[in-house]
Amino acid sequence: MSQPLPLDTHALEHQLDAERAARALAEATLAEHTQELSHANASLKGICDTLSARIGELEEERARVLHIGRTDSLTGLVNRGAFLSGLTEKLAAATRFGMTVGLYVVDLDRFKDINDTLGHEAGDLLLQEVGERLADVARANDIVARLGGDEFAIIAEMNTDGADAIPLAQRILEALLEPVDIMGRSVSPGASIGVALYPNDAGDASDLRRYADLALYRAKAAGRAQFKVFDTALRQEGELRRTLEADLRRAVDNQEIIPWFQPVVDAHTGTVRGVEVLARWNHPDQGLVMPDKFVPIAEELGLIGKIDASIFEQACVIAGPWVGEGLIETLSCNISPRELLDVNFAEHLIERIGANKFPAGALMVEITETFLMQDMDLARRHIERMAEHGVRVALDDFGIGYSNLRALMQLPIDTVKIDRSLTRDIDKDDRVRALVRLLAQTTRALGLSFIAEGVEDEAHAIALRAVGCSSMQGYYFARPMPPEQMSAFLRRADASTPVAMPQLNVA
Repeated sequence: MSQPLPLDTHALEHQLDAERAARALAEATLAEHTQELSHANASLKGICDTLSARIGELEEERARVLHIGRTDSLTGLVNRGAFLSGLTEKLAAATRFGMTVGLYVVDLDRFKDINDTLGHEAGDLLLQEVGERLADVARANDIVARLGGDEFAIIAEMNTDGADAIPLAQRILEALLEPVDIMGRSVSPGASIGVALYPNDAGDASDLRRYADLALYRAKAAGRAQFKVFDTALRQEGELRRTLEADLRRAVDNQEIIPWFQPVVDAHTGTVRGVEVLARWNHPDQGLVMPDKFVPIAEELGLIGKIDASIFEQACVIAGPWVGEGLIETLSCNISPRELLDVNFAEHLIERIGANKFPAGALMVEITETFLMQDMDLARRHIERMAEHGVRVALDDFGIGYSNLRALMQLPIDTVKIDRSLTRDIDKDDRVRALVRLLAQTTRALGLSFIAEGVEDEAHAIALRAVGCSSMQGYYFARPMPPEQMSAFLRRADASTPVAMPQLNVA
C-alpha cells in the first residue's frame, strides 16, 4: 500500500492569499461599479424628472395654445373655427344617437348705433356682456360661439322632435332685451335670431348654417328684436336663391345685367341736369330682376366688381352722346363699398374713363357716407385722385350716419345727396324739415349741390324746394327706365320743355 504525499502548506497558503486578493479586488470592483451605477441612476432620475417637468410644461403650453386657437379673445367664447368643428362633431353624434341639434344664429340689432355713438370701447363691453348672457342661457352641453363682429351662435342638443327649439329662442331673445349699463348709459341691444334644426330641416352642416342664416334674414326683415324658425317657405326661398346664384354667374358673363337710368332735375326749373345709372337684371326666364334681389348675392359671391365694371362701360357708351349733345351735364354712378376698399380704385376708374372716351368732368361718382366714415384716409385718397382728373364726387345717403360736415369742408366733394328716409318724412315731421333745411344751407354755403332722392309726390317736391334743395330725383318726376326710353325722355325734356314742377306755395 502506497503512502499519502505530504501537504505543501506553503503552496496552500499562497493559493489562499491569491484567492483572497482576487476576491477583494472583485469586491472593490463591484463596489466601484455599484457606486457608478448609483450615480448613473441618480443622474437618470434627474433627467427623467426634468423631462417629465418639461413634458408637463409643453402639455400646458399646448393646451393653452389650443385654447387660444379655439377661443374668441374678447368674449372668451368659442371662436368661428372651433364653432365649425364643434358643429360637425355635434351633427355626427346626433346621427349616431338619434338626437336633434338646433343652430341659433344671433345678430345684435343696435350694435352699430352703440359703436358709433359711444365708441369702440363701449361696443367691446357690450359684446362681452352679450357673450356672458348667452353662456348663461345655454345648457351644459351647448356650444356658444362668437362668429365675428356682433354675430353669435349657439349649437344646442334637444329632444328628437325639436319641441324645445322655440322656448330656447325665447329665452335668448329675452336675455338680450334686458338693459345693460355701458359707460353710464342704459343700453338694451336686442337681437334678431335665426333657428334651423338637424336633421328636421337640413341634412348637413352647410345646409344647416345656410338655413339658419335665411331665418335670421327673415327676422331682420320682419322688424328685428324677434326670432324666426326655418320653414317650408324659407326652404323655397333658399332654393330660389341657389338658382339665382347659378344664374347670376352666367348673367355677368352674358351681359344680362344692363344699365337703366333715372333723371335728376333742377328743383326750380325742372330742367334735367343729369341721370343716375342703375343696374337691372334682364333674366331670360324671370324677366326684370331688381337690384335688391341680386346685388347682395353678387357681393357675397364676389361678382359685384365685374357687375359694376360692366354697367359702367355700358353706361359710358350710352350716355356719352347725351353729354355731347348737351342733354345732360352729369352721369352719376354708385360705387360698391367693396370696390372702394381697393387702394387702386381711383386709378382703375380713371383708366376706364379714358378707355371709354367719356368726359371725366361729366362723371359723378357716388360714395356712401358710411364708407367715408369707415376709412376716411382711403376715401380721401380716392376723392382727391378723382378730383385731379375732373371727376365729380357725391356723398350719398347723407344724413343717416355721422353727417360729417368737416369732411365736406376738407374734401373736394361736389354734391350731397340726402337719404330717402329724410325725403319720405320731410312733409310730415317738422324736425326732419328743420334738419334738411340746415343741411341745405350748410352745403350751399360751402358751394355744393344738394340733391334729394326718393321724391315720390308733389308734397315732397314742394317741401324740398321750400328748404332750399337744388336738385331732385324720384318717381314723382320719372321712374328708372331703359336706355331707349331715357333717350326719348331727355329729348322731350330739354330746356324748352322741362319736367313739370309743382308751384311753391310757401314763403
